[in-house]
Amino acid sequence: MKWRGRGLSLPEGTGGLPGPLTLRARYSIDGEGALEILLEVESGAPTFCNPAPHSDCGISSGEVIG
Repeated sequence: MKWRGRGLSLPEGTGGLPGPLTLRARYSIDGEGALEILLEVESGAPTFCNPAPHSDCGISSGEVIG
């Protein structure tokens, strides 16, 4: 499995954040086509963050499935 990913750093004050926030998303597809997603978040101050993927939306159209 080869992992690929992206990251995003948000400075303190962005969207009301009390401190800097770093988000990382990595994904992998195994030999049988199964997708594995790893989400990581680091914050410089206590804050709420829910990086859950919204797999009920179509990838290209944004259409809700089900």
